[in-house]
Amino acid sequence: MTDTATTPRTPQGTTEPAVLGFGVAEIAYLLSLGTGPAAEKSRTVLTVGPEMSTPVLLAAGASSLLARGLVRVEGDDVLPNAGAEYVAFALAASYRWTEIGLQNDRKPEFALYFQAPDVSVLLQPAALGSWFAVIKDPEAGDVDMLRQVVDRGVSGPGLAAVFFGSSTLTDEVNYFVRRNDDDSWDVAHVAPDGEQHRKPSVGETVLRADLEDLTRAPA
Repeated sequence: MTDTATTPRTPQGTTEPAVLGFGVAEIAYLLSLGTGPAAEKSRTVLTVGPEMSTPVLLAAGASSLLARGLVRVEGDDVLPNAGAEYVAFALAASYRWTEIGLQNDRKPEFALYFQAPDVSVLLQPAALGSWFAVIKDPEAGDVDMLRQVVDRGVSGPGLAAVFFGSSTLTDEVNYFVRRNDDDSWDVAHVAPDGEQHRKPSVGETVLRADLEDLTRAPA
């Protein structure tokens, strides 16, 4: 892995539509637009290996995106626009990647959260290797986005918990959140070496402060 990188341009304008669906070949193509450590980390997080980056598959992804109006042709290049531009930029330029697991009485759910400068995207797997992308409202903070994920994960009766596995290029931390019957929260930080720091029955202020730490950009 080299220290050089190419990154799609920083998106301009609005993020509408805020929710988009992408097939596996489309995601592979958007990933191919970036190089460098951040892009490689995104490929690892999304488990997109070399077998998903063949010329045939990438051409299929570009063609599908073009048919949907999510890329444009500029000379010999096929470049993203509209919502795909935000997703491509986040995949190529993220500084923090967060794996999210939701466990409740319904069924477990999984999502990935990519944080890049001025752009954050939540990807949730769908059928046949496809993904739904939720582009964060630029007026909202990353804490607000993850706080909504917590609310969704613990909604409904019964025991529910949310797991966050957050990493940068140099460190990682695991964070667990569980709602109590009195609407307080049991939370725990777990370091890579297994050391745990538990905080039982905390309130909203502590929860949001922990999520702030979890979404902080590296120094």
